[in-house]
Amino acid sequence: LVVCTLLYYMNFLMDERYRKTWLMGILTGFLGVMAFLAKSYVFFFFLIHFMVVNLFYVEKFSRDRKTIQKNFLLGLSVFLVISGLWVGMISEKYGTITIGTTGSYNYALAGPNSSGHPIFSQGLIKPPHEFSTSSWDDPSCFHINKWNPFKSTQNFQHQIRIILGNLYDLILLSFNLMFIPFFTIIMALFLFFKTDKESIKNNLVIILGTMLIYLSGYLIILVEERYLWFVLILSIILGFYTLNMLYKERYLMKKIYVSLIIVLILCLAFYPISLLHSYSGACSGAYMVSMDLKSHGIKGNIASNDHWEIMDYFGYYLDDQYYGITGNKSSLELRRDLDLYQIDYYFIWDESLPGDSLGEIVYKNQYFRVIKVR
Repeated sequence: LVVCTLLYYMNFLMDERYRKTWLMGILTGFLGVMAFLAKSYVFFFFLIHFMVVNLFYVEKFSRDRKTIQKNFLLGLSVFLVISGLWVGMISEKYGTITIGTTGSYNYALAGPNSSGHPIFSQGLIKPPHEFSTSSWDDPSCFHINKWNPFKSTQNFQHQIRIILGNLYDLILLSFNLMFIPFFTIIMALFLFFKTDKESIKNNLVIILGTMLIYLSGYLIILVEERYLWFVLILSIILGFYTLNMLYKERYLMKKIYVSLIIVLILCLAFYPISLLHSYSGACSGAYMVSMDLKSHGIKGNIASNDHWEIMDYFGYYLDDQYYGITGNKSSLELRRDLDLYQIDYYFIWDESLPGDSLGEIVYKNQYFRVIKVR
């Protein structure tokens, strides 16, 4: 959703009509706020990116300065008014000014004293509301230590290690794509220094600048493939655009141009096809087991001693609420926690662990047992 919305935002922002008609400012601002509502990371990305691109336009197209300034103010106003309503609501909910909870959670998770996701160590956690599958629906309910990279030398060094590690992960991701993003960037830089056409240079600057701005925030915190889909799509667009311009500017012969286009298509097709093959039917097992559990009448609040991720799938397919992992506890402590959180069914994934004292075994397969607690 973020990728789709931001691509439309870029399309209208880079359209020549943006410098000619003030309606484009309203449209880009609306698309920006829609992307923010899809993912809170876009809030700061949009503010920085929208300002930088408009400053660039003012510098390059001084004749259209008034229209550009009007579009900037209109776009920014639309973005701030609509996003402000959402920020106000969630800030009231959490009792502090915030644009979202995911970013602060991920940054705290990367801290020097982090022990990993709290779902694996904090015991049973009540889902935030009656429609939640698990506590993962709202990470703000977890207790996790925040940190500041400028508080100490050790923290700053830890931040540098995070950035270097994320750069390494970025290189690995590019390797999966046959290093196409790197090749397209190199070709774009070659075209930039070779061409005399300002329109081509402007397009290259905006696309490369957008990729850099979008990547910068994630390099500080966490790099995951799905976070970078927008940049990957932009690199694909950049690759085809650059090859097309190199051919039109007569820097490439037709045979070489056609050959590179074919190579680019084949390389880009390999990764998604391999992913589709790898993930085909990936969750079918969890779904089938869930349907079997449902046929045995297992319905209510559930907890387990292990396998948080699979249990979360069970909770979703069964339309139950999953309270998490109990951890290593004595029988007395375990019974107390199950009663405290009103757990109806307890899943035991270890054959060596007894469960008879907790209640009746109502389901059993080669992987786990289900105890009816109440």
